[in-house]
Formats: sequence, C-alpha cells, structure tokens
Amino acid sequence: MSKVKIDQSNPYLLKTPEKACRMTRVDPHKHYTTCITYHTNIRRRKKERMMIPSQSFSFIFFLSFIFNTLASPTLERDALSDLLKLQHLQHLALINCHLRGEISSSLGNLSHLMQLDLSYNELGGEIPPSMGNLNQLTFLNLGPNNLSGNIPSSFTNFNKLSQLSLSYNQFSGGGLPHILSNLTSLSSLDLSNNHFKSKLPSDWSELNNLEIFSASGNYFVGNVPTSLFMIPSLKEVYLSENQLEGPLEFGNTSTSSELQYLDLSSNNFYGPIPEDISRFLILQTLDLSNNRFIGAIPESMSKLLDLSYNKLEGQVPSFLWSLSSLKLSRNSFSNLEDSMQVVVSGRPVHHVDLGSNSLRGSFPLWICKCTSLVFLDLSNNHLTGSIPSCLMHYIASVRQIILRNNNLSGSLPDIFNSATKLRSLDVSRNHLVGKLPRSLINFKSMEYLNLKGNKFKDTFPSWLSSLIRLRVLLLGSNEFYGPISSHFGFPSLRVIDISHNGFNGTLPQDYFVNWLEMSTVWVDKTKWYEHIMDKGRPSSVYMGELYNYTDSMDMMYKGVDTEFPLIFLAYKAIDFSGNEFTGQIPKSIGILKELILVNFSRNAFTGSIPSSLANITNLEALDLSHNNLSGYIPRDLAKLSFVSYLDFSHNLLQGPVPRSTQFQSQNCSSFEDNLGLYGLEEICGPIHVPHPTSGDSQHSEEFSSEESEEVLNWIAAAIAFVPGVFCGLVIGHFFFTSQKHKWLMEKFGRNHHGGIITPISLNFVSLNVLRMMIPNQSFFFIFFLSVIFNTLASPTHQRDALLEFKNEFPFNASDPRAPSEAPLSSWNTSSDHCSWKGVTCNAHSSEVISLVLEYTYLNGSLKSNTSLLKLHHLHHLTLYSCDLIGEIPSSLGNLSHLRHLNISDNNFLTGEVPPSIGNLNQLKIISFYSNKLNGTIPSSFANFNKLSYLLLTGNQFSSGDLPLILSNLTSLSYFDISDNHFKSKLPSNMSGLHNLEVFRVNSNSLIGTFPTSLFTIPSLRVVSLSENQLEGPLEFGNTSSASELQYLDLASNNLYGPIPEDISRFLKLEFIDLSNNSFTGLIPGSMPELVSLKILDLSYNKLEGQVPSFLWRISQLTLSHNFFSSFEELPQAVVSGRPVQFDLGSNALHGSLPRWICKRASLIFLDLSNNHLSGSIPSCLMNCTASLGVIILRNNNLSGFLPDIFTNATKLRSLDVSRNQLSGKLPKSLINCTSMEYLNLKGNKFKDTFPSWLSSLGSLSVLFLGSNAFYGPVSSHLGFPSLRVIDLSNNSFSGTLPQDYFVNWREMASVGEKESVLTSDGIDTFMSHMGELSMYEDSMDMMYKGVDTEFPKILYMFKAIDFSGNKFTGRIPKSIGMLKELLHVNFSRNAFTGSIPSSLANITNLEALDLSHNKLSGNIPRDLANLSFVSYLDFSHNLLQGPVPRSTQFQRQHCSSFEDNLELYGLEEICGPIHVPHPTSGDSHQSEESEETLSWKAAAIAFGPGIFCGLVIGYIFFTSHKQTHMVHGKDRLNHLGGIITSRWDIETPSIK
Repeated sequence: MSKVKIDQSNPYLLKTPEKACRMTRVDPHKHYTTCITYHTNIRRRKKERMMIPSQSFSFIFFLSFIFNTLASPTLERDALSDLLKLQHLQHLALINCHLRGEISSSLGNLSHLMQLDLSYNELGGEIPPSMGNLNQLTFLNLGPNNLSGNIPSSFTNFNKLSQLSLSYNQFSGGGLPHILSNLTSLSSLDLSNNHFKSKLPSDWSELNNLEIFSASGNYFVGNVPTSLFMIPSLKEVYLSENQLEGPLEFGNTSTSSELQYLDLSSNNFYGPIPEDISRFLILQTLDLSNNRFIGAIPESMSKLLDLSYNKLEGQVPSFLWSLSSLKLSRNSFSNLEDSMQVVVSGRPVHHVDLGSNSLRGSFPLWICKCTSLVFLDLSNNHLTGSIPSCLMHYIASVRQIILRNNNLSGSLPDIFNSATKLRSLDVSRNHLVGKLPRSLINFKSMEYLNLKGNKFKDTFPSWLSSLIRLRVLLLGSNEFYGPISSHFGFPSLRVIDISHNGFNGTLPQDYFVNWLEMSTVWVDKTKWYEHIMDKGRPSSVYMGELYNYTDSMDMMYKGVDTEFPLIFLAYKAIDFSGNEFTGQIPKSIGILKELILVNFSRNAFTGSIPSSLANITNLEALDLSHNNLSGYIPRDLAKLSFVSYLDFSHNLLQGPVPRSTQFQSQNCSSFEDNLGLYGLEEICGPIHVPHPTSGDSQHSEEFSSEESEEVLNWIAAAIAFVPGVFCGLVIGHFFFTSQKHKWLMEKFGRNHHGGIITPISLNFVSLNVLRMMIPNQSFFFIFFLSVIFNTLASPTHQRDALLEFKNEFPFNASDPRAPSEAPLSSWNTSSDHCSWKGVTCNAHSSEVISLVLEYTYLNGSLKSNTSLLKLHHLHHLTLYSCDLIGEIPSSLGNLSHLRHLNISDNNFLTGEVPPSIGNLNQLKIISFYSNKLNGTIPSSFANFNKLSYLLLTGNQFSSGDLPLILSNLTSLSYFDISDNHFKSKLPSNMSGLHNLEVFRVNSNSLIGTFPTSLFTIPSLRVVSLSENQLEGPLEFGNTSSASELQYLDLASNNLYGPIPEDISRFLKLEFIDLSNNSFTGLIPGSMPELVSLKILDLSYNKLEGQVPSFLWRISQLTLSHNFFSSFEELPQAVVSGRPVQFDLGSNALHGSLPRWICKRASLIFLDLSNNHLSGSIPSCLMNCTASLGVIILRNNNLSGFLPDIFTNATKLRSLDVSRNQLSGKLPKSLINCTSMEYLNLKGNKFKDTFPSWLSSLGSLSVLFLGSNAFYGPVSSHLGFPSLRVIDLSNNSFSGTLPQDYFVNWREMASVGEKESVLTSDGIDTFMSHMGELSMYEDSMDMMYKGVDTEFPKILYMFKAIDFSGNKFTGRIPKSIGMLKELLHVNFSRNAFTGSIPSSLANITNLEALDLSHNKLSGNIPRDLANLSFVSYLDFSHNLLQGPVPRSTQFQRQHCSSFEDNLELYGLEEICGPIHVPHPTSGDSHQSEESEETLSWKAAAIAFGPGIFCGLVIGYIFFTSHKQTHMVHGKDRLNHLGGIITSRWDIETPSIK
C-alpha cells in the first residue's frame, strides 16, 4: 500500500473518499465555471448533471435560464462530455463516481485545468497522449483505477506539476527517466502498486523539490540510484515490494538531509548495511526487512528501524534499546549486548521484536526496566532458564508477550496482578512446569492465551471463563488432569485446544450451553470503513490485526498438524482429542452452530454419536475416531454442506453409512475398524465391505445372545441328565449281567503284580501321553466308568472341541476379506483334525498342542466357556488378525501349559488384561500388540519368570507397576510396550535384566530422567525411548566398551545439554537418533570412533559450530533445524559407493555450496534449504545427478543461472530451488528428468517463456513457476496429463487461453479410484502425501482462501490451479469445468473478460474460487450454488451484474467478496441492508434498456407541447418590449444565472 502523505490543504485531494459530495464553483469576476467536483456513487444508468455556460445571445441565455429553473433534483443528464464546453475550468474532481471505460482524449482540451482528480473509479485502457496538453496542471491523481500501458511521453509538458499520483493501476512502462527529468516542480510522486518492471532513473538531480517518492508494490529492478538520496528536500522514500537488488549505497549524502521515512523492505538487497546511513540524522522510521543483509548492525545507527527478515548476525547492540520501536526478527543474531547500564527506567521503548533468531542464554533481565514496553517478542530462539519475576514492573503497560518455542523452564511466575492491558500471552513450546498462576484471572483484556507444548501439571483452569474477551485458549500437549467442568462456560471463546493431556471424567450434556461465541454467526465487517468502526478503529479480519500483531497457532486440522500463521476471526474450533474422557459426547455440542472443526478423537467416549452435530452447518472437519462409540452414524450428518473431512474409524459403530456427496468423498480409512458398518461399496470398493449378513447389528446380537446361549446350555444339560442316568443303568445292567467283563480282563491280561494294564489313552491335548493304571478290584462298575471316560477323551473329542470352537464364530468362507485358503474352511468331520490347517498335534497321542489362526476373520468374541479350554495340553495359541472383539476372558488363564500366546492385531479386542493370565507361568512369549487393550498391566505379570518375549505395543495401556514386573522378568530378552499411554517413570535400576537385547518404550508419555542403568546391560542391542517426556541431560553411566548396542533412538524428548563424549563407547552403533530435543553445543569430537555408524539424526536441536568432516562418510545424515554455521574443510576427496543422504536444511550455513559434494557420486538426497548460502549452483553437480532423487536448495541467496546439468537426471523426482536469486532461462536438460514429480522454481528471477516442453514429463505432479519474470502465452498442445498443482502466479504471462486449454489435464479431471488405494506394500496412497514414498515429503506455499498459506505436506488429493497476477485476457476457458477434482482455482488479478463459465459448477470438490480483479461481466452462474464444499468465493472488482445465487455457500461469504460489482444485487443477507444497491438499480440489464426506451418516448411525447409552450411564452416575451431591459441587464442576469446554477448544485441532495 502506498504510504504517500497527501497535502491536506488541497481541498480536491480527498484521502478517504466520502460517499456523497458535489460542488460547482463560478468565478464571480469572470463569470466562468472554474471548478466542478463530483464525488458520489453514480449508477451506470444514471445521468450526470449538465452545466451550460452563459452566452451573449439573449434567446440562448433565456433557454439556459429556463433549463436551470425547470431542472429538478431528480432530473439528470449524461453530460460528462459537455464538460469540454467549460473552457475555463481549473479544478475537476470526479472521485469515486464509478466511471468506466477509457479516458477521453478530448479531456486534453481543458487547457486551463490546474487540478485533476479522477481517483477511485474503474477507468481502464491507456492514458491518452493528449493529456499532455494540460500544461497548467499542478495536481494530478489518477489512482486507484484500472489504467494500463505506458505513461505518455507527453507528461514531460507538466513542468508546473507538484503532485502526481498514479498508484493502484496497471501501468507497466513509459520513459520514466525522460519524463521525470522535466517534472522539475514535483514535490510528491506516487507510482506504487503498478506493474513497472524497468530500472529506476539513474539521475534525479533535476527534482530539487521532491519531498515524497513512493514506488512500492512494483517490479522495479536494479539498484537504488544514489542520486535520489542527494535531493536535499526529500523526506519520505517508499520502495518496498520490488525486485531491487545489489548492495545498498547512499552516495555523498549531506548530513542536512530531511529524510524521515525510508522503506526498502521486501527487495533483494544484500551485503552489509552501510555505515553512512547515520547521515540521515532526522530519520524516524527505517524498514529494511525481508532482504538479505548480512553482517552486524552498523555502530553508527541509532534510529527507529525494522531489519527483520534478513541474514544479520552477531550481537544486538545496546544502543538500539534507545529506540521506541525495534524489529529484528528472522535474522541470525546470537546474543544481546549487555544493556544494564543503557536502559533507564521510563525510557519509551514500546516495541521489541527479536523473534526467530539464534539468541542464547537466559532471559535478559534489563527488559524489566522498560516500563513503557507494549510489545515483546522473543519467540523461536534458544533462551534458557526461567521467566523472571521482575517482568511485573512493565506488565501494566504490555499488550503482547510472545516467548514461544524457546527452552525456558521453571514455573510461570505469578506476576500478572496488574496485567489489565495484556491481550496476548504465548509461552508455548517451552519446558514450563507446575500450576498456572491465579493472577492470570486479572487479564481483563486477554484475547489469546497459548500454553501449548509445556509440562504444566494442573487441573482445568475453569476460572479463566471469567475472562470475557478470551477468544483463543490453547492448553494442548501438557499434563493437565481431572475433569473440565465449568458452570459459566467460555462465552467469548472461538478456539479451544486441550488435546493430549490427562483430562478425564464425563462431560455434562449441557456442557456447551454457555459457549455463546461459537454459536453466534460472525458478522462480516470487512467492507466500507464507515460501517466498521469499533471505538474509532476499523474492525479486523484476523486475530490481533488491530494491534499490529497477528496471532498464530498450530492445530490438528483435517488429520494434519497444521500451522495457522493467521487466525481468521470466523474460524471456530474445538479439539478435545487425546485425553481420557468417558461417557457420552454432550448433545449441547449442536448448539455451537458456527464451529468449523470438532475433534473428540482418541478418548473413551461411549454411547451414540449425537445427532445434534448436524446443526453445526458450517462444519468442515469432524474427527470422532479412536473411541468406543456405538450405534448408527446419524443420517442428518449427510446434510452438512461444507464438511470435507470425516473420521469415524476405530469405534464400535454399526448400520448403514449415510449416503451423500460429503460421505462418498471420504477415504475408506475414515470408517475402518467398525465391523458393523455397511454400505461402503462406493467408498472402499467391494473388497473392503463387510459381508451383508454380518454387518448390520452383528455385535449387538452376539453380545445379547451369548448370555442367553449360556442359559440354554445349562437348561439342555439339566434336561439331558435324567435320560442319561436311565440309559446308563440299562447299559450297565446288560454289561454286568452278561459276564462280558471277564472277556475284557482276559483280553488285556494281568501284570506281574496282578494289576490290570489299561492302554486306553486319556487324550487331553498335551504332548505327554498319560496312561491310567486301574488296579484289580472287584468293583467292575468303576472299570466301566473308566472305559466311558477314555472314550470321551479320544481324538474324536479333540476334533469335536475344535469344531465347537469354529461354531462359536459367524465364520463365512465366502467373506471377500477372507484369504482364498482360510484355515477354518478345511475343518470338517471328513478328515483327521491333525491335518487341519493351523492345527498341530502330538505325533504319538494326537493331542492338539498348537493352534495357529491368522487372518481368519472370526468376527466375534472369545467366550468365557470357549471350547479352547478343552484343549488342556495346548502349548501354542495364536489368534493373529482374526477380528476378535470384546475382552480377553479370564478363563484363558486355565490353559496352564501354554508357552506361546499371541492374540495380536485384533483391533476390537478391548478392556483390561485379566489378572488370571498371570497363572500361565510357563509362558515364554506374549504378543498382544495392535489391539485396544487398556488400563493397567496386571502385577501378576511378575510371575512370568520364564518369559523371554513381551510385546504389548499399539494398545492403550496407561499404567502398571513396571519396577515390580521388570524386576522379576529376569529371562526377558525382548521388551516392547511402545505406542501406549504410559505416564509413569521407568525403573531406576534395570541392571537385573541381564539377558535383555531389545528395549522399546517409545511413543508413550514416560517422564523422569534418562535411565542410565539400562546401558549397563552388556547384551543390549536396541534401545528406543523416542516420543516420551524424558528430561534432563543425557548420561550413559559406567558403560563398558564391550557393549553390543547397535540402535539408539532418543528422539522427541526433552533432553538438553551437550551430547556426551562417552557416546563413543558404543563402538557397534549403527543407528543414532537424538532429533527433536534441546541438545546444545558442538558435535562430540569422539564420534569419529563410531566407525560402524550408518545413520545419524541430530535434527531439531540447538547444535552449533562447524559440521565435522568425518560425518560425510555416513550413509544417512540429518542435521536440519540446528544452528551450524559452516562446513569443516574436507581433508581428502570423498569417495563412497554407498547411497548417501544429506539433510542440512534450516541451519545458518554461510558461504558457497561446498564443491566436495560433487564427489559423492552415489548421492541420492541433498537438502541445504533455508540457509544463507550464496554464489552459484556448481556445474559439477552433474556428477551426482545420475543418482540424485531429491535436491532442495530452497530459500538461500543463490544467484546466477540454473546450470544445464540434468542430462542424466533420470531418477530426479524433486527439485526445489525456490526463494533464491536465480535468473536467466530454464535449462532444456530438465526434459530428461523423466521421474520428475515436483518442480519448484518460485520466487526467483527466471525470465523465459512458458516451458510447455515440460508437459512431456509424464510424472510431473507439481509445478511452481510463481513470482518470477516469465512472460508470453502459456499455450501447450499436449497439456499436463499428470499435474495436480500448478502455480503461475505473479508473472507476466499474457494472451488468451484457448477454450479447450485444459482438455488434456487428465489428472485434475480423474476421480481417485478407491479400489486401487492400497499399493503392493499396503500403503494407503490415496491419503499419503507427495514424496512420502521417497522418504521426503514435498512442501509448498500458495495463496489459499485469500491467505498466503504454507503447506508442510501436500496431500495427493490436493489439486489446484493458480494463474493469478498475470496479464491474461479473453474468456476463461470453459474446459476448466472438466477438471472435476480441483479443490482450488485462482484466476484473480488478470484481465479476463466475458462471463464466468458455468462449467465451473462441474468441479464438485471445489473449496476455493477466486476470480477477483478482472473484467468479467454478466451474471454469476446459478449452478455455482450447488458446489457443496466451497467455503471461499471472491468475485470482487469485476463488472458483474444480476442476482447473487442463494445458497448456504454464498450466504456465508464476506461482503468484500462481491464489492465493486455495482450491478449485483440480492446481497441483503451477506452485507446487510446498508451495502445493498438501490432496488431500482439492480434489476437487470433488460429493465435498464426498457427504462431508457421509456425515457426517450416520454421525451418525444413532451417535445411537441414544449415547442408550442415555448412559442407562446416567446411571443409574449418578445412582443412586450421587455427584451430591451433584459439585454441591457445582461451582465447582472448572467451573474444571477450563475448563482442560481451554483445554488441548485449545492442544495441538491447527494445521491446515496
């Protein structure tokens, strides 16, 4: 935006347009009309007032007098062209009159004009050269308009011109040096916000009177001419947002310079800030931000300044604290010069912004003396220690405190008693502990409170509900606990995030009743400043915008952890995920109708999904996954028009999935692990759909029928008992009275002891064959019972037990999910049970000793009386991935011979592990991974003294007496409890586990210090402690050099301090991951001793210094997001045949690209992004391109050309050189990158035509060419068949797009096939991100929904087109409607004409559409109202007309989305009645034509009587001899006529 100050004494230059003002001046001496000011809103069909000057002919004057007399305020004439008759007009101002078309060349005939103001209109085309005839002009304002082309050379005639403003147009050129050399009277020049692309004139010596010069927001190149700063009268210079480059030089500037404001931000200046900047002694504001300045701040500087977004380093000088505003964010400053003696209490230091540097040490105490401080930002540094209590000295004045993302520890001090003005407090991403200070309740002005990512341990601060302005509350990722009840609610909250804590209990059904702000419709206040005043200030769109600081946050959104650099006021969200809430989700959630995001995932909510969720009509994302919800998905959820992300996975839901576009567009994974759901054919394909007979209410039937089945079993047994007794007596009578028992005795013989030997086996499914010796007795009835018993224990009984087990489940061999050779399909009575699949028997006794069922889809629960209990000698039981549901029965503890128990990967196996499992003391292997088991690990696990392998990963266990249990598991070699919810400390002494080889406890919430005793175990090979909350320094204790440790993963904890030198004792280490901690200092010098090391990840720490040369022998090196400053010189050539990956992105590396990289011929991954590297990209990289798969050099200071080195780059899939200073043309060898998927050239200076030849790259999915100097047409005959995202924004592409331009862009038109989602490796590619399969996830930044948004990951489903900010003309191609899968379309800021293509309505997945700032005409297609997912529309600044379509999608847009389309109507519900065009002016073009026709008919009808009346009056007038008096009084009447004319104009009410 132009910052030119306007001379307030000039009445014709109105800085803020008033809506109605009209004035005509008449020179009282010469009787000439000298000034006309039209300053009003005039509809297109309205006619301008017409002024007719006095004449010397009596009859003509008479007609003029009659006309002025008869003309009423409602009579209007189109008389703009008649202004040319006012030959003596000196001042003409037609401000905000909605003038359209081109400036008439005849305007140059008003040769007496001194002041001309046509600002705030919609004039287009080029300025006519005849304007140069107005050589008396002293003031000329032609902006904002849509004027384009060159500035006419005839402007050189304006040698009297004092003020010239051409801002906010589309001028692109003109002979500026020649023109400006003649404007010697110029005092104010404003060329801002145009498309100028030339160099600035080198000689400004002739403009001796220039005071204000603004050319910001253009594309000026080259350096700043030093002669500009030699103008002694110069006060203000604004050159921000251009492409100026080179070192900054001011020339021989005098110390008497008047310069007060200097803005050179957002250019490409580099090198040091010159010392002679101190010559501008009265400089008040200096903005050099967003350049590439390096070095230290000049000692000579002592002014108000903004140096943010540069590459400055070293100390922050103490003299800067004398400034009232200091902005040094996003540099590389390392420390603060001692300022204790400099800062004096009371000195007006108001604004301190040192965020995103490399500041170290403790919190600077001298800040406590800045009692006038209003704003403090020290975020994203490496500050340590505690927050000082002395901050309370300035807390009364401060409004914003941002300490985010440091290493601050201790508690949050109780210093906020007088913090009544504090509106923003952000201490997130630190190590703060303890409870919240109760003085926070004094934050009467608090709107934003971010405590996320610390270690606060407290109950829910319900007392914060008394802060009536609190809008954003972020408590996520802490250790808060207990219930969260609040009687008063949070009436002003818009966003709340309490995710990943320990909150528990149930939420009352009326919990959300008093959360008023989330249920209130947000009123758009973005248009017409006179309507958005809030206590004298304009309203904002983003949180904090009114305070020159916009709040930010990160939040899980649509399944992705998303950073919001700006928080839109309309954004309202709730995230309660990752806690321990139970009970039902409150129905009152439906009251919060304005919510956009609802996340209740990863809790233990039960009951049904509340149907009131369907009332949240603006909802875009709903996540209820990983709970215990049951019942049906409410059908009314299908009516949610804007929802684009749903996740119901991992629950107990059943019944049909609602049918709607919103549901059908979801991914199959959104419904997985709900076995009772059906109707998923269109979402998942037939292979994923449960069998029709098993999907409706199978679970409820099963659980309800199991109990009745047990009752029926007992009844059946009772009924059968009496007949059984009777039958037994009959058989016994026959047997014992027939003397048959003697035959049996003779058959089996007698032993030498006289006993009877009974060889009949008693088979109890064991490995041992038990034989029973029945002594010789006289009681043959006892022998009879023995025979009966042995008969029942026969192999037939084993077979029957297995068949009974099979029948306990609704197994269906035809289930499409079942393998083609499902084990249970072979179980039948026609074959020996020992031959059945999954069954292993004892070779001698046929007893079942092993049962292994995998992927069998039992789809039921293990019953407490399961037939497995009859297999008493079972040693091995595996029920892997069998879709078991319910709980583990306690009776399983009766299988006392079990040695191997595996019931893993049954996602619906829930509840706690029964303590009776501890009875299985013969167990050597337990595998319960990937279930939903929860609660406590039973202490009876301590009985497993023979256990070697314990695998409990991927459950929801939260506690257990780990010290007791582990102390008894002395045989343990493999221990894995990863991916659970453990929150305890690890045992302090684990040295007794002398057989332990693998120890995995990652992805829990374990606390405490690092367990040094673990590393004294000599057999230990693998240790994984990542993703916990372990803290403190890293210590390994008395570790022996004979350690077997090969794998060490301590990532994502809170470890700090230096990396210990004794890490080198683990000589066999191959893998080290210490990433995402707070390690400081240098890389240990002992690490070269780790000769086996292959993978090292030290990313996301605070390490600094040189990168040691020995690291280049490592195959995979990740050092990103640290503060390394340089590379150690490599003593010898690096030669390695192993594939290597180097990631050193986001450090502080200086200098040129290291040439030794070229010698790594096997290099496959290189990331040096976000550093300070300079120079050119070396051509020797050609040596690596044959193997390279990914090159990321984004955001450095690289210059020169992109070398032509890609001839052999057939494996290269990602190339990112964005945000550098690269220039020239694109190398044609890029056409050889046949594997290329991602190409990002954005934000450079490439000057070339459109690379249509890239369309031959069949894999190219993402193409970014934005913000360069590309030019010309963009035609491509072949199209881009694989493109998903293309960004051509902010270039100079021109010409028209053929109507069939997008025909061959097949990937954007194709619908993802759900049945082909899974790859051969089982990866869900439909949900994965770009580059995910290549170990690197691509990222991008793009204008999305009106905000420049960073996408750290690019979803495969994200498909977008951005052609904005170019010079395209003609119609938007209708073929755009073929790209049905697009989510984002941006054609804004071009010169497209014609109507909006109705085919856009075919893009059914569209979320954002921006067509603003074009010349589109006609109606908005009604079918666009059918776009279900669209949430952002912008049609502003066009020539549209007719009604705005009525739909929820349109009604929720902001009024600014339709502004400057004067013929649009039907905006009452969007803008309110004050913004709606007059009802008579918005009907249609047809009514306008008919009205004009009627007007001409009326004129024709009235013409005849008018002539008759005129003749009569004329006859009377001229025959009465009064004409003589009239002629003699001509001068007096002429003056009188002028007065009447003037008064008529002044008193006529302005047009509203």
